[in-house]
Amino acid sequence: MTTQQGDTSLSAATSSAPCWSCVGYPGCFEDCAKQDAWLKKTDSQQHIIVSILSELYRAERIHQPGMTKAHYYAVIAEEFREYEAEVFREKSEKLTEPQRRELVQLAAMCIRAMKDLG
Repeated sequence: MTTQQGDTSLSAATSSAPCWSCVGYPGCFEDCAKQDAWLKKTDSQQHIIVSILSELYRAERIHQPGMTKAHYYAVIAEEFREYEAEVFREKSEKLTEPQRRELVQLAAMCIRAMKDLG
């Protein structure tokens, strides 16, 4: 990841983006156009990881912990089926935005299962 000034540190790249410094609401950048524009200009791996963590945070706000392994299995299987449906809907070999969104949700649920089930 490289900023316009040539500095490769995350703090330099995000110092003007208030969302990264929010302690009380770490996922606030999902509503911040400035942060989103920054993410799209950075390394794609960084963008992917931030997208997954944002989705994980969103899911944790919506759904309370305490799901069983069987429940996580069902949710993860559902997310996979949604991704699969998007893959068969689009004939292009390039990843579409709906496919990307489903993969992000799938990854977030996998992380959440690992966190919650220990």
